[in-house]
Amino acid sequence: MGVSRIDKVIIDPAGANNMTGTATVLSTPIRMDSLQQLSLELSYTGTPNGTPTWEDSDSYDPVTNPNATFFTLATTAALAAIAAAGSQMVAVTKRGKWGRMRYVNTSGTGQLTVRAFGTGVV
Repeated sequence: MGVSRIDKVIIDPAGANNMTGTATVLSTPIRMDSLQQLSLELSYTGTPNGTPTWEDSDSYDPVTNPNATFFTLATTAALAAIAAAGSQMVAVTKRGKWGRMRYVNTSGTGQLTVRAFGTGVV
């Protein structure tokens, strides 16, 4: 058996305000089926006002089904609404085969960075 691990930034503002106006920010999907645990660390600057969510999909595939529907499940990470600069960390406890972070900004501006860390056994 091998060990599966993710430790990377999945949303990187790259020096730009990615939380501006009514923007929606999506992370690159993460393959979850070999991870036993996953945590997300969000850090945001500026004056953003919006909602982060974790979404799951069992039908997404980066090659054969890249436009699959992702669903926000009530039993996934309990992310707090964002109304000012700050940070938060959550554990994703229920998940589909693939997962991704979504942030929908309703007003304000700022930079959002999200780091994902998880381990599992393959």
